[in-house]
Amino acid sequence: MDKAFIFAEFDGFYDCYRPLTPYGRLARAALRFYDSADTLNLEYDLTERFIAFIKKSRFQTDRLEFHLKSMPAMPGDLPQMLSAADIFIIKIFLSNTKAVFATLPLEIKKPLAAAWRSDELLKALNLGGAGETFYLSDAYAPELKAIREKLSAAGVELSRMRDEKLKAILKNCDLDFTKREFLVVDEARAHKIYGSPDLFFEGYDAVNVIAKPVFGPAYLELTAATEKLHAEERAEEQKILKELSALIRKEKTVISEYLEAVERTDVLLAKARLALEYSMIRPKLRKFPAPPALKKARFIPLEAKLKTLKLKYTPLTFKFSRRVNILHGSNMGGKTVALKTLAFAQLLAQTGFFVPAETYETCLYDRIHVVGDEESGRAEGLSSFGLEMNAFARAYADTGRHCLVLMDEFAKTTNSDEAAALLSAISEDFCGNEKVLAFISTHFSRLSPQKNAAFLRMKGFDNAAFSAYFSGKTPMELTEKLKMLNKFMDYEITTNTGAAGIHDAIKIARILGVSGRIIEHAQKFMTAAGEAKAAPEAKDPKEQPQ
Repeated sequence: MDKAFIFAEFDGFYDCYRPLTPYGRLARAALRFYDSADTLNLEYDLTERFIAFIKKSRFQTDRLEFHLKSMPAMPGDLPQMLSAADIFIIKIFLSNTKAVFATLPLEIKKPLAAAWRSDELLKALNLGGAGETFYLSDAYAPELKAIREKLSAAGVELSRMRDEKLKAILKNCDLDFTKREFLVVDEARAHKIYGSPDLFFEGYDAVNVIAKPVFGPAYLELTAATEKLHAEERAEEQKILKELSALIRKEKTVISEYLEAVERTDVLLAKARLALEYSMIRPKLRKFPAPPALKKARFIPLEAKLKTLKLKYTPLTFKFSRRVNILHGSNMGGKTVALKTLAFAQLLAQTGFFVPAETYETCLYDRIHVVGDEESGRAEGLSSFGLEMNAFARAYADTGRHCLVLMDEFAKTTNSDEAAALLSAISEDFCGNEKVLAFISTHFSRLSPQKNAAFLRMKGFDNAAFSAYFSGKTPMELTEKLKMLNKFMDYEITTNTGAAGIHDAIKIARILGVSGRIIEHAQKFMTAAGEAKAAPEAKDPKEQPQ
């Protein structure tokens, strides 16, 4: 399956899929592949409803996105004792969840089970004030209020006593301790005030001492009482946190349901956004083994590249009628792009996305395999052909389940006779396996015909139009050469009724700047090869009739 996503350049599209919440991003990372039509149809139904929601009200959509973006990552588990920080996160989650549910229309809320039922819990968390804060206010317990009142009074008294003492020190000793805990005083000056009961001295260096204010027994007693009150306050706060933790844990199941509804809302909104951005439509699911039918299906990664090069892009339109399809065509004729378009559309459909097309009909597969043109190097000590055979063997082992197999230019690195024999045998085997739909692209034309296989081809290079247009001079810049190829290449699929359209290599070589002399000689060799093939085989004179 991994190679199918790589072959379809799925990441380029998937990068544009951006859920807004931590939960949506986790779902994105999981990249679920669906094989249930019921599950997918529900996904498609809800995506359609979100599209309608977006179209109906930009204000409500913006509001929904604001609250989704404001969702915090909830604690992974709800322990017996939650910290104030944990409860703050839960409060923010619940506040935004309530707003999200209030924004959604009934036709979306109902299937998502987005029903708010935690007013009492949120009210308890809001006692310290609604909004983006959490504070254990006096409203949580009269005992906490009484302790804090005592602390406030003690703080006022300590401040008064300190100010009074510092004013006396300033008046009597000319030392200003305002906003200071101590002062460094030279010994000569300190000697004059050594006897003051309001000061404590200790050594500093050879010529200076440190002077500190002495606030007296009453101040120290009140300070000790204040520390005791702080301990009582912390104990009362822990008691309240324990009670709030119990309230939250009591709604653990409900909160889990909220998390799922928020994740689904986030994911579906992101999918609906993409469907609108790329003009994507709902796939129509048929019963296996219905071959795919596409109308103007677009391979978005290539479409974007060609747009930057100002080259035309040809969407894929074709209704396949067989389970096994052999697709012929010249190099650069679009065979690989056709397979990539199929893989891209199918992966989108089975990961719950809409498809960039006017219509896309398909069935569901348990597995999607891509074989051919292995690019993994020789790490396993195998040649390119060996890697292809290994990949095919793995795919073939999976064909006991409903499989889509895409084979792109398979066995092109071995000799053509053996490659044609292998492909003929593979297509014959697949024709007899009702659990497999296969699409095989090749430039080999000598494959054995199979009763249940469709032989197709890319229309290829329009030589007549090219000859009428081309002046005989090959453009110098590669971009111009590509534009010329693009201009005269027909990337549509048609039924293969003969060899026409699959011998474009010489024409393409000419456009890309290969010497005219080589082109001329290659055409002569092609003509000679065709005449030799058409000539009757010579017989031994001894076998001639007398």
